[in-house]
Amino acid sequence: MSTVLGGFNVLPPVGIITGETMWSTNGQLGVGVYKYVFTYATNFGETTASPASQAITSANSILITIPVGQAEVKTKHVYRTTLGGSIFKLLVILSNDVSTYLDVSPDAALGDTPPVANWASSAQVCDGWTKFSKPIVYSAV
Repeated sequence: MSTVLGGFNVLPPVGIITGETMWSTNGQLGVGVYKYVFTYATNFGETTASPASQAITSANSILITIPVGQAEVKTKHVYRTTLGGSIFKLLVILSNDVSTYLDVSPDAALGDTPPVANWASSAQVCDGWTKFSKPIVYSAV
């Protein structure tokens, strides 16, 4: 007999990143407009991205504030556009409890784009069985 376990979800972020223009002695951002999104990550995967931030103008660095995720979230992946761009690329991976970050990184240091599907999941053990947030089919013998 097969059974489908119902799981629990790690939802994509609904908050947005806010930011303010800063001046930093090691800032390498070009002067202009940037936008940010972020994702949550568990031990099992990463969510889709949050809504985009408002356009933030940089002098040479930007101090951003990132909302903290639910208990299952281990890290937050912050993505930024290039100067005046529209495609988000990985800027930094932060612990879930970190809520601010000073962005001084040049465009050339950016990485991959955010996932297009929610692959984050969590697992919990209940009555000797492991439950995952994505439905798993198993067979009892």
